[in-house]
Amino acid sequence: MVVRALGLVGVAAGLLGCGGPARDGKARSSARADDSSAPPASASAPTPVGSVAEGGVARAPLRRPRGIYAVVEWSELPGDATWSNPRVDGVVVRAYWRDLNPQKDVYRWDLFDAAVQAAAQHGKKARFIVVPGFYAPDFVLQDAAVQHVTFTVPQGPLADEARPLPLPWDDAYLGAWYAFVDRLAERYRDDPSFAYVSATGPNSHNGEVSLPREPSDEKTWQSLGSVAELERRMLGAWGRTFAHFCAAFRGKHFTVAIISEALPGQKSDEQKRYQAALAQLGAETCPDGFGLQNNGLDGRPVQLDLRPLPAWDLIESYAGKIFTAFQTRMRANLYKCKRSGRECEGEKRDIFAQTLKNGLSRHASVLEIYERDLADPELAPLLADAHAELQGAR
Repeated sequence: MVVRALGLVGVAAGLLGCGGPARDGKARSSARADDSSAPPASASAPTPVGSVAEGGVARAPLRRPRGIYAVVEWSELPGDATWSNPRVDGVVVRAYWRDLNPQKDVYRWDLFDAAVQAAAQHGKKARFIVVPGFYAPDFVLQDAAVQHVTFTVPQGPLADEARPLPLPWDDAYLGAWYAFVDRLAERYRDDPSFAYVSATGPNSHNGEVSLPREPSDEKTWQSLGSVAELERRMLGAWGRTFAHFCAAFRGKHFTVAIISEALPGQKSDEQKRYQAALAQLGAETCPDGFGLQNNGLDGRPVQLDLRPLPAWDLIESYAGKIFTAFQTRMRANLYKCKRSGRECEGEKRDIFAQTLKNGLSRHASVLEIYERDLADPELAPLLADAHAELQGAR
């Protein structure tokens, strides 16, 4: 395990604003697949108020995305059936930072360019998830200024390998990440076919607020400080990240995906408190653009005799006040109950119907659903009804 001297990042929720110079997103003349290529053509929940533009003139809140968004495989584009599906309003395109930014000042936008171009052609929207952490580029991981520690990667193409994870609050790491976020925003923020993006950075391996949390991982975190100190550092890092996304993606939304076990070593009530603190921090830092979501929507209690996740209730408490969304579990977990080690109760159609009900009853604006479920003819009538409800047709 490699650890260099640590520095604290204070929690500055009250000091973090979403100001900063607007990005112009000007077109470039070259068509190479790097940064010089031309952009594509195309606690309790506070009640946010309208944004205030320069000069003190109030403007209307951002229009929140609505509908069903198709979740596609990592680093891939949707199939033709998804683009032509009338029940699909947008697509969720996911990539790893190292693939989009393989070298310093070199960017490969092919995947996202193709997504927004196809979205424009089919009258849909594209939204992005970029995973940093373990999947940071080598030039970041090898930077002597970046503090890191070694963990086993929980998920993704590096799963089960021992790899360096930049400390989520490290200034050098976050600085490199924010530089990438700025380029991403410059390229896509003003594209009318781009809808929203996941706020990531102080996380490890996916689009959620995840960190390695196996028993051996908890010992490593404990070597860096107490649970309270970890929480303080993480809230500081997320506060900075929310402020940066607010400024970079001004005029569009960004979401943070909360999970039930976000911080290693915390007990259940501490996890709930941390979730609530993240939500409040985001809503106060960027009331117009911040959004809250959970990526673990399933069919309980039909699927399993389990209570709703606490994150679901937290998201419901913010519905109508900020942008909220849910993403369903992948099919291997949604229907086979793989992670629980138990057989699912109920048929596939019943499980999926309850999954949709769990999201709709909590008044989410968007449901992100895996592409294979959207293509399943058995589920088509359920999706048609859900789509109509999300679009206000019922």
